[in-house]
Amino acid sequence: MLTLILFVLNFTFANDTYSYYEGVDSRTGERCGFTAIEIGYKNNYRHPLMHYAVIDVSGKKYYLQPELNLSEKKRTVKAKPDLLTATIPYRQGAKMFRLYFERTKPVKLSYVNDFYYDPRRNQHRVCIRLRQIR
Repeated sequence: MLTLILFVLNFTFANDTYSYYEGVDSRTGERCGFTAIEIGYKNNYRHPLMHYAVIDVSGKKYYLQPELNLSEKKRTVKAKPDLLTATIPYRQGAKMFRLYFERTKPVKLSYVNDFYYDPRRNQHRVCIRLRQIR
């Protein structure tokens, strides 16, 4: 019983950042936003490569992880600071999300929808000046 209570408490704290972020579209000035379901570190291991976010955009969930900065020449494996990304392939192309942070807070979300066979349908949206609403 105690194990179950601790698990529930741990799960609650892990999802403590569940909130809605709202900003404005950089081109149109319209409102835009997303729900941050969870932002944290895998297995509570505070390492830049373990940082992740689960976000909900228009009712669909996406898992974002660090964008890597790899160099065989320098023999380095690093995460690009303050940036989480997701690439989602699908039959007609791919979607990409980039979530930018400043001091642990999301400040910008960039979205690209690349239609491989019909580039005229490609979309790019940048939601800037994000602020936590709830």
